[in-house]
Amino acid sequence: QAEQDAARMEFVLQKERQEAERKKIEAKGISDFQQIVSQGISPELLKWKGIETTQMFAESTNTKLVIMGNDGNGLPVILSADGDGASGTTTTSSGSSSSTDGS
Repeated sequence: QAEQDAARMEFVLQKERQEAERKKIEAKGISDFQQIVSQGISPELLKWKGIETTQMFAESTNTKLVIMGNDGNGLPVILSADGDGASGTTTTSSGSSSSTDGS
């Protein structure tokens, strides 16, 4: 019985070591990916993607209103109102939002 318990514990420990190594390899891969991607992202690329997104909003049948302008970062400001016209939320490229209905 004691031998079986010891063998079982050794198996569990080996399995945990393998899982720890797998997680270490995964984390290294994620880190490498993030480093590669961050090198390719520039303010100009973000601005271009903002313009593309605004164009997609403008062409969408669900868009209520799109305002082209700047929020300080050079990216468009988008205003979307509810169907009743009583309230609206402005979302900027920085992700912040404000509401005209007090919420």
